Amino acid sequence: MKKLLGKIDSLKSELDTWICLLRDIQNLKETDLKTLEKKNPKIKKAVSELKNISRSRKAQALYDERMKAEHDYSSGISYAFEKGEQIGLEKGEQIGLEKGEQMAVSALRQSIQIALETKFGPKANPLITKIQEIQDIPTLQKLLKTVIKEERLEKIKKLLAGGK
Repeated sequence: MKKLLGKIDSLKSELDTWICLLRDIQNLKETDLKTLEKKNPKIKKAVSELKNISRSRKAQALYDERMKAEHDYSSGISYAFEKGEQIGLEKGEQIGLEKGEQMAVSALRQSIQIALETKFGPKANPLITKIQEIQDIPTLQKLLKTVIKEERLEKIKKLLAGGK
């Protein structure tokens, strides 16, 4: 073990670096510690912990407060990220529902228009304009069923006018 004193550069194994650290911790210079840390990265954490343990009560209290503040900050960032992600998902879901609803309205209008033009020809044109104003999916569904079943244009006009 005497060979370890002053011969940090010649240390070969992790065990040798630990032995050197533990035997000569009081006599090691900052540059010696850095060299040991390069040879064995785990030593850096050990030295840091030793420094923490050897602090005065006041210094320890300051260190603990700093660690708590860092933890609180990290927790806050994590919470904010999760909350933002949740809000983003909810907004995305809402946008998706709205787009889906718009697509359904458009498809129903187009189906009604095709059915009216096929069954009644140009006489249905004034109704097609009114149908473009309807936004309600159940109303459009009812109208499509009526157009498919009805043989008379008057019944469809009545339904569009608000009658049954």
